[in-house]
Amino acid sequence: MAKKAYIGVDGVARKVKKGYIGIGKNVYGPELLSTAGMPFMALANKYYATHYHVDQDGGFATLELDTLVSSPADIIGKWWPDGSFGSDSVETMITSRIRTAVSYSGLIIHTEAYEITEQTVGIARKIRKAYVGVGGVARPCWSGGELVYYGTATALSVARQHLAATSVGNYALFGGGETTNNSNVIDAYDASLTRTNPTTLSAARTQPAGTAAGDYALFAGGYGSNYSSGVDAYDVSLTRTNPTALSAARTQLAGTAAGDYALFAGGYNSRGFSAVVDAYDASLTRTNPTVLSTARCDLAATSVGNYALFGGGQISSSSSSAVVDAYDTGLTRTTPTGLSTTRYQLAATTVEDYALFAGGNASGGYSTVVDAYDASLTRTTPTALSEARYRPAATTVEGYALFAGGFSSGGYSTVVDAYDASLTRTTPTALGEARDQLAGTTVGNFALFAGGYTGSFSNRVDVYMVS
Repeated sequence: MAKKAYIGVDGVARKVKKGYIGIGKNVYGPELLSTAGMPFMALANKYYATHYHVDQDGGFATLELDTLVSSPADIIGKWWPDGSFGSDSVETMITSRIRTAVSYSGLIIHTEAYEITEQTVGIARKIRKAYVGVGGVARPCWSGGELVYYGTATALSVARQHLAATSVGNYALFGGGETTNNSNVIDAYDASLTRTNPTTLSAARTQPAGTAAGDYALFAGGYGSNYSSGVDAYDVSLTRTNPTALSAARTQLAGTAAGDYALFAGGYNSRGFSAVVDAYDASLTRTNPTVLSTARCDLAATSVGNYALFGGGQISSSSSSAVVDAYDTGLTRTTPTGLSTTRYQLAATTVEDYALFAGGNASGGYSTVVDAYDASLTRTTPTALSEARYRPAATTVEGYALFAGGFSSGGYSTVVDAYDASLTRTTPTALGEARDQLAGTTVGNFALFAGGYTGSFSNRVDVYMVS
């Protein structure tokens, strides 16, 4: 997918540094009036605003020619105070203004402006992704913005490792984990990174799994006073309910979604390694699809296209698995090509049309391997991680899959590896604190990595965003 966009100006391709689209709130009956600036500022009830980008020697600069006024005549009076422009035609007026823009030493790049017949104010919104139709399918053709380290959010209310993370509505949730005791705390961050603490989990436990289905974020399993079968569900208002428990209590399981189903698979309990799969629909009704093809714990899970994928895992005290089990939206299981190397305590997330499984603990040591599965479950192996490590955390934000932290041969890691939708790897700014056993999820334009272990329990929350 292209990372840059260009427009033609007098036969020359000019780079677009930023893209915007005007979005009005409560807008009714828009009527096209004329050409105007990019980004355009939508207007309120026969108000007009003009906001231009001027191409000056190949670089874009902003030229604001006007602010809100009450009528076309007011605009003309503001632009042409000497009265030399005699028409009240907005289209003619703006066209003339574009023609006479030579005094600004550049060409005005223009788009469309609208009169809004409902009292409203529009806002310029940045275009983050662009798509084109190919064979009736929307394909990404451009992604704007740079992945950057934003800083830290308010720390977790309790420092802990082995916590789980997922998102629902406008909230990123971090639940459970291990401190000197097991934790039942839920920390919630909204799209402004404000932290709140909703009702705690029904029982304190470490190493639960988290995922979302429909309007619910679910935290399932783990270990408290014993192996847990508990499931806590939080809706978009952060109200907690408790659906039917897992069919088998277990810890070190993995969770992801397929369509309207949240799936929890694998794990470990007093009977050993588990192959059980529990599925919860959007009404939180539990079913049990076909079990995993191989019982295992410390596996990783993510989704791509119509499939939930569970990859890798530990199958004995001394060996690990390369098996990948795929469940479609009807909960039918298939087994695509396995991972390219056996490993456990790996991480997984999805970027556009690829599910990525990265890192892990392998028989030959810590792993750098990344396996990618497309929506047809075809496997490829993109560029490896920049540092071999296990127990990293993973999440995706605005076209980037991020793998952060973990434990390497050098100890606790700060490294972050990012993969875009073309599977090109970059290494953004490192975490502010080296740690493993942290958790990652996304809210709005922010990727959050929280908690972990540094030699002591961590409450740090590192934040990345696309600028």
